Amino acid sequence: MSRILAIMDSCRLYRFVAMGSLGISWNDALEFSDTLPVREDYLDLLKNTCLPRRGYRRKIFLIINKEPPLDYDASLEVSISEVEFLVALDEKAQEKLSQAWPEFHFESLPPNFLKGQNYEFPVLDRQTRMGAAAAMILLGIAPAPDIISEQTLMNLDPHISDSVMMGIRLRSLKRPYFSTGYQERTLMSLVISYTRNPAFGYPDTDAGFCYDIMDIFHYLVNRSDKTPPSHDKASFNTGILNELRELCESNPDMALEDLISRMDELPCCQRIINVFSHLSDNKPEIPFFYLKAMHHIRANRGWNQNFISGLASWLRNDAEKKYFAVLLGASAGFEKLSIPLFRFLSISIISDCEDPNTCIASTAGDGRLEDSNFLNVDVFERDAANPGEDDDREDRDSSVSDTAAPAPAGDSAPVPQKPSLLTYQDDSSGDSDSNPEILNVFSIDMSTNDQEFDMPEFINTDETFNGFTMSEEDDESNAAGGSYAADGERKEAVSAAILDFESSRKEAQEKANQKEVNPETPFTAMFPAPFTTRQKSIPPYQRASLDALSQAMQITHNMAEIADAELRDSVLSLIETEAPVRRELILARLKLLARRNKTPFRKVQEERKVQELINEVVSGPGRRFVTDSEGFIYHRRKFVLARSRNLADSKNDSTVADYLRSPENISRAEIAAAYFIAKSTGNLLINEITPQDIIDIFHLKPRGEKIQKTADRIQEVISYLSAIPDIKKALADLIAAIPK
Repeated sequence: MSRILAIMDSCRLYRFVAMGSLGISWNDALEFSDTLPVREDYLDLLKNTCLPRRGYRRKIFLIINKEPPLDYDASLEVSISEVEFLVALDEKAQEKLSQAWPEFHFESLPPNFLKGQNYEFPVLDRQTRMGAAAAMILLGIAPAPDIISEQTLMNLDPHISDSVMMGIRLRSLKRPYFSTGYQERTLMSLVISYTRNPAFGYPDTDAGFCYDIMDIFHYLVNRSDKTPPSHDKASFNTGILNELRELCESNPDMALEDLISRMDELPCCQRIINVFSHLSDNKPEIPFFYLKAMHHIRANRGWNQNFISGLASWLRNDAEKKYFAVLLGASAGFEKLSIPLFRFLSISIISDCEDPNTCIASTAGDGRLEDSNFLNVDVFERDAANPGEDDDREDRDSSVSDTAAPAPAGDSAPVPQKPSLLTYQDDSSGDSDSNPEILNVFSIDMSTNDQEFDMPEFINTDETFNGFTMSEEDDESNAAGGSYAADGERKEAVSAAILDFESSRKEAQEKANQKEVNPETPFTAMFPAPFTTRQKSIPPYQRASLDALSQAMQITHNMAEIADAELRDSVLSLIETEAPVRRELILARLKLLARRNKTPFRKVQEERKVQELINEVVSGPGRRFVTDSEGFIYHRRKFVLARSRNLADSKNDSTVADYLRSPENISRAEIAAAYFIAKSTGNLLINEITPQDIIDIFHLKPRGEKIQKTADRIQEVISYLSAIPDIKKALADLIAAIPK
């Protein structure tokens, strides 16, 4: 029998009622090998599905048991008798689907099942990249493709920086821009997440955007300040404030481009222009124009083609215009730019505009677009603010405000979760001692007040927000069929309640507890952290974003002026994102960053400080990290996976690519994971696993004397693994030995 997981719109259930069968495209289905799909299977299917961010509850999963052979060249024909389960995306969807289709029985995915980082980022990535491409077409930066589709828009390849993505995420979470940590403080992340304080009474003219920039500049430079904006702060640059006041009083209606030119002539305001020039590749005007464009978009509830194009015409060159378009489009998202784009391209099935230059629909009655919730970062407000409404009501217009949402009145009592036939233990709680200062573009740590935010319910609301760095295999439950908690207890992947894994798991744990485990056994000395033996694919090596530290260096050009806390957060970000990672690689990355930003990195002062900070992080609270004899730092509670070292994985940074491809920067646990990949894909009856097989998996290119040294090191790991009679037992003992 073939086990298949598929996804479809619930409205197609009428085919079962009317015909007893239906057809499903193989693009919306995949085969799996377990009794029931594991989390990785759901996520893999969702990543390849264009799931609407509104109305997503109408989608359902089908777990199908079908007799072979299967015809992969035609659609998958499914009989109602071949469907074992209908699975809703959450309990609210289960309730609504049961009301709409009382003749069917629906299961539900467990709470938080789809709130992990692995699914959220592909959705956000598609929206931002397609939105940026749409804006490039609307502003004449790129020609429209002959056929409008996701792929053709993606082929325009708009580059969206880590800083821009960080700002979009911060705003979607309604995180106040002034409360961001060190790793979040980049120019564009502050600009995108900025919210004007209405109490300051900034003018509604173009001068108001200069005051906004002043507030942003304060938090960009005063990187440890997390208090709300106030002109009475001792750290606040009153010189800039006084100059802006005088400038605005002299000509209250001065145009933005003239204000920027005048600011460049004033002694205090000139520093803003200089710093922005350094941090934006000599595009200091972009933050000003972005704030003005987004203010107009919010005020008018839509994209005004004449206004935005006119604003872009003041930019100096095509490079600035492209950056401006990408910034606006990424922030808005394609879903909010699609209708303006279709009208701009005169798509025949789209209703005509009342004004073809503004693309404002006449059907709204008040001069706004039919979907007034324009911004990509604010698109999820209806789900968070109106959890009791159904999908149809959620599709109604909701206003977009410059102000943050009010904090919840109080914590409500926990609601007991309804048991489901599909059981799953979430693995997000395995690491509760993460540093609240750390975000980097990859990991947003949410406070207890971050319960109302602009994200749909399938977006992550867990303690960490790792969408940018984590691939589908980065979660240990994805690749290894489960995870383990801090106390060493095994967490099984999704399984049916009728298949009782609980008793066997408890028995295994009791046996492990009865044995005295020596953490310094040869196996634990070779592999301080567990590795996966069931990895399905090879994810790219995900790099930590060091944009914030890079900008801090560009501002100061003096390592002594960078707070130890900021440097420590950068070290922690590197370890959290890239573990297992060598100490020498961390030091080399920071040295390279300092050299590129013309910041001295001395051996006695800075190098010693970094080594001390690495020791501080590794020995920090929670005992989350461990170091092996080769200097690799591992995360104790995460399975190690083999990661590709392609040049593309290094963002076309050839120097960093050389670092990552160097064989000495690949841990023994990664080699072990690659060994089991080779075993699962090769024909061991013909060939044994060789070091070259492992080298090919990692895309390594050893040269000179490193060739033999690399082969010997890999062969040592292969020989060690081949001699272990029961690898599962060895890994189970290793997990049980992890300190609680």
